[in-house]
Amino acid sequence: MIDLKVEAPVTVLYRGNLEDTALLVALSRSDVHVKLIAYTGDLDQPAKDYIEAVNKWLSETRLPRISIHPNLSNDDLDRLLVSPLRKWGWKKAECETALKFAGIPLPP
Repeated sequence: MIDLKVEAPVTVLYRGNLEDTALLVALSRSDVHVKLIAYTGDLDQPAKDYIEAVNKWLSETRLPRISIHPNLSNDDLDRLLVSPLRKWGWKKAECETALKFAGIPLPP
């Protein structure tokens, strides 16, 4: 279990990149209550395909599915989770390992 000190529930802004996907893997193994995962990147076909793959994996966790272009409330924005990966010492290799461990493909 990963111990994160955050006020729950949190909103995660998700860009569909390696670090953000690794953060989802870490959050799935933490006790943080995630209310919303909001996709904030470009919505081209490779991104849609990747979101579908990650949402398939998310359905097997306690985390919510990724929402595309949601209406964020002020309450959601007040509880944004700033990625702790750098504090943990995670670099590209650790992020790739987390995704492989979780069975999620690497982002395009």
